[in-house]
Amino acid sequence: MATSHLSEVIQHLRRTALLRDGAELTDGRLLEDYISRRDEAALAALVQRHGPMVWGVCHRVLRDYHAAEDAFQATFLVFVRRAASVASRELLANWLYGVAHQTALKARATAARRKARERQVTEMPEPAVAQQDFWPDLQPLLDEELSRMPDKYRSVIVLCDLEGMTRTEAARQLGCPEGTVGGWLARARAMLAKRLAQRGVALSGGALAAVLAQNVASAGVPTTVVSSTIKAATLFAAGQAAATGAIPVKVAALAEGVMKTMLLGKLKAMTAALLMVGIAMLTTTLLAWGGKQDKRNNVDNPAPTVQKLAAQAQQKDPPKDFTNSLGMKFVWIPPGNFMMGCPNGEQGKRNDETQHKVTLTKGFYMGVYAVTQEEWQQVMGKNPSRFKGEKNLPVEMVDWEDCQKFIKKLREKDKKAYRLPTEAEWEYSCRAGTTTPFHFGNTISTDQANYNGIYVYGNGKKGVDRNKTMPVGSFPANAWGLHDMHGNVYQWCQDWYGDYPNKDVVDPQGPEKGEAVSIKSVDGRTNVMHVFRGGCWAGDPFHCRSAFRGWVEGGGSGGSHYWGLRVCFFPN
Repeated sequence: MATSHLSEVIQHLRRTALLRDGAELTDGRLLEDYISRRDEAALAALVQRHGPMVWGVCHRVLRDYHAAEDAFQATFLVFVRRAASVASRELLANWLYGVAHQTALKARATAARRKARERQVTEMPEPAVAQQDFWPDLQPLLDEELSRMPDKYRSVIVLCDLEGMTRTEAARQLGCPEGTVGGWLARARAMLAKRLAQRGVALSGGALAAVLAQNVASAGVPTTVVSSTIKAATLFAAGQAAATGAIPVKVAALAEGVMKTMLLGKLKAMTAALLMVGIAMLTTTLLAWGGKQDKRNNVDNPAPTVQKLAAQAQQKDPPKDFTNSLGMKFVWIPPGNFMMGCPNGEQGKRNDETQHKVTLTKGFYMGVYAVTQEEWQQVMGKNPSRFKGEKNLPVEMVDWEDCQKFIKKLREKDKKAYRLPTEAEWEYSCRAGTTTPFHFGNTISTDQANYNGIYVYGNGKKGVDRNKTMPVGSFPANAWGLHDMHGNVYQWCQDWYGDYPNKDVVDPQGPEKGEAVSIKSVDGRTNVMHVFRGGCWAGDPFHCRSAFRGWVEGGGSGGSHYWGLRVCFFPN
């Protein structure tokens, strides 16, 4: 008995400490702790953090205290059973929102069927809750449209507007720069306002933000509901709920029903994917048969294949190393193919990192280092960087448009067709033939790259947080001789941001248009999302992965001390 009581005291102290310090831990870290150790303190911290948002959506859809309490508990019962299936750990809040909305809808449908069968003689009194000031009819409509939005846009509304986080806090949770969060949030609100307008509710972006902000203020979860949910979820995860009777039958049934619906949805998606693969295989077979027929008719003029083009280019490889007139060093990157994106199962995988085969038919020269402050000064006549004082520090405080101006002047000085690398060229160069999260292997340390060492990736260990950039070349190069492809400064790519293609591609140049062309900045400029890669000195190590994609408005911002650049060029 004494031992059991001592264990409870220790667990209570641990939970209290974690709840106090939980703001320092990201959702991803808490989720890892819960999945790996079934840590009740981590579960409690997540319920405390996201409970108001989950309670808000349940109460908006159901408009009944007791029904909302059942849906709230069921949402976290689903979570403890499905925690390991959350693909993007940084999007946990978005995942919980989706489960809460689905659970509330299922509870509402169940209640409607029950009401059709029976009439209640008396109404159960509903505990007093804070009166919401916005229209009751808007509440379920708001969630209906919000639930249909793409994950990346819904996630910022969930974090910033429904959970009341600042953009800085949301950026840390999502693992992306604050400017990216700002861009997403502006577009997300515009998209949601447009969707609501189509349903007959006209709201300006400012009015919509106010409605959502008011929701945060009114979504307080009763303390008893939080504590009972944590206890029930812990028992449910351990399979003890049936024996103890801690979970009401209708709550357990609701959770099981939602999980069954989620499984059916997954099976439908898999069936559709298999059907698409079958169609693709049939199409490929027919095309191959047609190709053989064409070959018989064109024996004298066979079309060159991608492999032949790559082989021809490889036979004419220029010198491996090159130094230009400014002293900038480059290394030859041979043509070839690779799997671009993130494989299933890699920690930190995001929804926009879908794997696909990429073939690059032309080799190119890539800068051995990120552009330094001295090199920028030689070309532009000034140094915009924040971190100064050491030799060979990478230039920063440059946005995408600044990079284009630098490249234009560099071309004039050195008579080479310099440019930013495409996303495909950057990742191909970074991987240098590897398939692991980093070109070093499955994890990373601060001896290998400059990032925020208080965070760890995989089985790695905590390191140092230098809180500044380091001179280029301070860390080991990859197999092709490129330094600092992981960490130090984010590196701009030429591409606009967009979804990856769902097929094999040759020499991809990115989407034809920027995804954020409709977002207006304060002074009236139209900005677009450009891609950056590589991680930075202040970032989490999962940003440093070879497959990681970041994106932000590329022009007119004056840059940030997180962003730099690396240039490349085709010979001749």
